[in-house]
Amino acid sequence: MQALYDIQEREPFTPSSVAEVLVKDKAQFLAAQRLGVQYGPLLRVLHEAIQQSPAIRAYWEETVMERVVRRAQEDQLYAQANGLARPLDTSIMSRALIEMSTQFMWRFAFGLEPPERVEAVAETLTQLYVHGFYLENHCG
Repeated sequence: MQALYDIQEREPFTPSSVAEVLVKDKAQFLAAQRLGVQYGPLLRVLHEAIQQSPAIRAYWEETVMERVVRRAQEDQLYAQANGLARPLDTSIMSRALIEMSTQFMWRFAFGLEPPERVEAVAETLTQLYVHGFYLENHCG
């Protein structure tokens, strides 16, 4: 789980432009998708455990995912406070962002996406997120 947390917690989120956000977010999306490729067998076991055990499912949802979603929301609130982002509900936006990325991580872990598509998936998720949440006059 630490590898998942490390994606968002490497450095403080303090961009002054959407161009900076693009670079950071793409790196985060890339890292998440690479986890799916790198730790595929382990993630498949975890996925099975999440499906089979209510306790593990609760831990995954209430501890792991909530921590990642909360961090994404903190970043989004920072962006809004600094005039970079639309006034959308960050509790919804952060969950949508993390669920989207996690779904692709699972797809890579299960071999449903070929490893050579990591870059394309990260770029697409980045563009979708940045152009949906951030203000157009700040987008690169």
